[in-house]
Amino acid sequence: MSGAGITASLAELRPPESWAQTRKLALIVGGVATALMVVGLLLDRQQFLRSWLLGWMFWIGLAVGSLALLMLQYLTGGAWGMVIRRPLEASTRTLWLLVLLFVPLAVGVKTLYVWAHPEDPALEEVLREAIHTKIGYLNVPFFLARAALYFGAWMGLAFFLNRWSEELDRTGDFAVEKKIRTLCGPGLAIYVLTIAFAAVDWVMSLEPRWFSTIFGLLWLASQALSAQSFGIAILYFLTREGPMSELVSRAHFHDLAKLLFAFVMIWAYFAFSQYLIIWSGNLPEEITWYVTRLQNGWQWFGIALVVLQFVVPFLLLMPRSFNFNKSLVLKICGLVLVMRLVDLFWMTAPAFHPKAVSVHWMDLVAPVAIGGLWLSEYLRQLALRPLLPVGASGLEEALRHGGH
Repeated sequence: MSGAGITASLAELRPPESWAQTRKLALIVGGVATALMVVGLLLDRQQFLRSWLLGWMFWIGLAVGSLALLMLQYLTGGAWGMVIRRPLEASTRTLWLLVLLFVPLAVGVKTLYVWAHPEDPALEEVLREAIHTKIGYLNVPFFLARAALYFGAWMGLAFFLNRWSEELDRTGDFAVEKKIRTLCGPGLAIYVLTIAFAAVDWVMSLEPRWFSTIFGLLWLASQALSAQSFGIAILYFLTREGPMSELVSRAHFHDLAKLLFAFVMIWAYFAFSQYLIIWSGNLPEEITWYVTRLQNGWQWFGIALVVLQFVVPFLLLMPRSFNFNKSLVLKICGLVLVMRLVDLFWMTAPAFHPKAVSVHWMDLVAPVAIGGLWLSEYLRQLALRPLLPVGASGLEEALRHGGH
């Protein structure tokens, strides 16, 4: 078949029709779970916000992490990125929904964050002093302004990447591809800066006495883990039937699994570096964060993270032959995604319950509520465009790579 014929054929690639039912199911589940969260809001506003933050941070990590991986792929090239580009693009187009779902957190900022009411007489003197020291940064108007800046930057990057990608499909013009790559260099720098500050604002500031210079880098690695795992999982299900099963081979999954292995290593490196530096420094304003999370039952979450988010994926992804096993890679991705939620819970929940482990029913329902709504929108976006970037200059070579 000629190159034009191949392009025309690939332009018709869409997710299986059965995915429309999956989308409806996700919307129903998300709607029911959201209704439960509304009941939870009426019963306990404070717990609602804590649980909503947990769920929202997990799903925003997928969308913004996908944006970073998309820009990385444009800059580096490679067959792995060609087959996963459209799942990543679809994820970035869900940012509008996540911005909308941020509204409860924006409205409830004074309930959720202790620094938002520095004059509270119930605050400990040491904590009050720490808040007043940082009040130029940690104040509600500036917090909301920064959030608007982050969302604007991410949505702006997503808009142009998706718009030019669509133009590339229509024209196949290399100049368009060059324009995308030109954006991705500074785009990645913008992403690194904004996500590092966002992590400080939304998670680190839950305990305003604490600080870590590595926290932003740890957040980068965490989002890469989430986005890569989700992208591989979507690609796996796309290749279970139809033309995609013939176009995407085990070699592509091998490349994707190797990149996931790299992200596992990077996450472990940053996580251990943060722990080592803070523990060896033994400063009261830093070490307390880990002391809280290494006792009263919270230590089991930390041990689970070491074993299930690092040791197990590391051992299973290290052998080259294992990376060709698509079903095994899928299981590892599922494990990583579950542990990413556990990691977020371990980071946030001890700020509210330092004396004992506490898992509220809304902690389980909130990720389902946001996830159901998000997944429904994601599947809608995924169906809007061909599953492969038909105008990309390296597409045929990438597909031939998979055939070896």
